[in-house]
Amino acid sequence: MRPLRLLPLLALVLLLFPACGKKKPPADAGDVAGSAADQPPVGDTELPEADAAYSLRHERVSTEEAVGLYEAALAENPDRADAKAIRVRLSVLYYGLAYYFDRAESKKHKMEIYWKGKQVAWDAMMMDPGFAGGIEDGDKVQEAIHKASVEYVDAAYWCALNWSRWGEQKGILRVAMDIPKVRGVNEWILENGEDYYMAAVHRFFGAFFAEIPPFAGQDLDRSLAHFNRAIELFPEWPENQVNQALYHAPKVDDRETFEALLNYVVALDIPEDSPYRFEFIVARADAEELLARVDDLFD
Repeated sequence: MRPLRLLPLLALVLLLFPACGKKKPPADAGDVAGSAADQPPVGDTELPEADAAYSLRHERVSTEEAVGLYEAALAENPDRADAKAIRVRLSVLYYGLAYYFDRAESKKHKMEIYWKGKQVAWDAMMMDPGFAGGIEDGDKVQEAIHKASVEYVDAAYWCALNWSRWGEQKGILRVAMDIPKVRGVNEWILENGEDYYMAAVHRFFGAFFAEIPPFAGQDLDRSLAHFNRAIELFPEWPENQVNQALYHAPKVDDRETFEALLNYVVALDIPEDSPYRFEFIVARADAEELLARVDDLFD
């Protein structure tokens, strides 16, 4: 998916939540490595027609078809055996709608879709007895997540991602309220599923440590360590290169690396039969957009 640009507002966030900005020593890949969850980005459901449409989500009509079928199944029976897998798939689809297909629409429109993505993934998380019990006992999200089972890494990631995007659209005060929760969830994902969705958590922290301001704990070494780890784990996953180019390379004035990373992504073949064709399409579009802005980013 397109690079998560939720962090430019963190100067204020870190003033309000100083614990988010504790300075850490420079890191190498060993310092940032976590445990592997070894699970697919989404699980299979008992709805083959919907799953087939999901696999073609690079087409808007297929995305909308899958959404309709999954929503109808949950409306008929929200407690069905494959409810978690359906909810995670819906969260992925909502994110794709708001982020890619509807990127030119109004903030209000995108907020509504991101919120759906956040909420349906939250409902999936609440299927986990440990997490749900923590929330019901009054734990903060960043506390309750440590009671969750590793099988819920997928729901946690898509909940946090849609939540972040919703907060970005909502405004700075909302971001300030939600970043500690989102960071806490991602820290748990790092501990339990650093490999999930092709090292998505390393993309988050690579961006996080690059975007927070120096007074709040910006750590470009640690940022690069996370991006290096993502590429080490999944060298051909284009979002890893796109995010490093977007967040880290301009901060260290490294135009050569910026262009090399993005040209690599542009040159990748988009796999016709891959379940991740959509992600490759979006990554190429982002790479081309960033390359077109190179002179603005590197004065």
